[in-house]
Amino acid sequence: FLGKMLANTISLLFTQLLVISLWLFLLDIDVRYWLEFFLVLLFGTIGFSSLGTLLTTMTATVRGKEMLLPILFFPLMVPSLLCLVHLTDFLFFGSHPEEVWSWWKLLLGFDVLLLTLSLLGFEFVVEE
Repeated sequence: FLGKMLANTISLLFTQLLVISLWLFLLDIDVRYWLEFFLVLLFGTIGFSSLGTLLTTMTATVRGKEMLLPILFFPLMVPSLLCLVHLTDFLFFGSHPEEVWSWWKLLLGFDVLLLTLSLLGFEFVVEE
């Protein structure tokens, strides 16, 4: 599991860095906190790839997996996406600084939860 997740995480981070650097250059956006922005990308990608790896393995042998994977993935990823949107909003525009730590704690907690459940459930999913 960790090998698949690490490969997914690295490829997603590489793609994100290419797209975001091009986006920042073309739109001339000033990021106030570079380190925090990279950490938001890293933790968002870790949660995304751990859940994606587990669900992809679960739906690999199911008929209609092209339709089932997004139906399972999106609702489970919504809390992480909300955290990422709020944190990115603060990092780009400085809005709601009093709420930043609560969003960080929620994102980190959700990542720990996803990673733990994925690690525990992966062997069971592969056996089935």
